Amino acid sequence: MVDQLRVEAPDERAALALVDELRGQHAEIHPGGGEAGCEVVVELDGHPERAIVDALNAVDRWLVQVGVRETSVSLDGHSYTLSAPPPE
Repeated sequence: MVDQLRVEAPDERAALALVDELRGQHAEIHPGGGEAGCEVVVELDGHPERAIVDALNAVDRWLVQVGVRETSVSLDGHSYTLSAPPPE
């Protein structure tokens, strides 16, 4: 069962902005590993499928908001690279 989504953030300011964008979901900032300055861990409580969709939509908005071109996301033991959506 998937219970956490992990998102790399370049620094604490960006991590705080992501936590704010994830309003309504339980998210915590942890020290990052590798190239990440921080990691935001999102608990996927309740309906995990809905929580994943909501969290990924928040990550898309966050990428644009903070001007980050891409980030690494870990889910269910797999790592993915998410790119910022193209400007409208």
